[in-house]
Amino acid sequence: MLAAAIVIAVVIVVSLLLIANPFWSTKQWEFLETRSGEGSYNSPVFTLNNTWRIRWAYTNSTVNLFVLAVHAEQGTEFPPILFASSEDTNETSGILNVDSTGTFYYSVLASVSWNLTVEEYR
Repeated sequence: MLAAAIVIAVVIVVSLLLIANPFWSTKQWEFLETRSGEGSYNSPVFTLNNTWRIRWAYTNSTVNLFVLAVHAEQGTEFPPILFASSEDTNETSGILNVDSTGTFYYSVLASVSWNLTVEEYR
């Protein structure tokens, strides 16, 4: 009787795990845009309905200033919600994950050449 109850409990747990995270899921990171430049930049406003990310990189120089900020729309102001900065790390590339949906724009403040790739998980 105890063995049967354990088997049933295992079947229930495995079933719930498969429902929550099916191995047959076809979600993947999809390319949205690539942008590169030198100096400052503000993207146009855009709306996303899924988790998304920005892959960023900049060229190393003697004076590195690189700040990438993601701003969420709130009324008429767009306060930054996430940012990556050359002051926070010695890395010259990384990924800024945004686990929010809604309307955004991103901004770059830099003294170096940089490139960004925006991807959405869908």
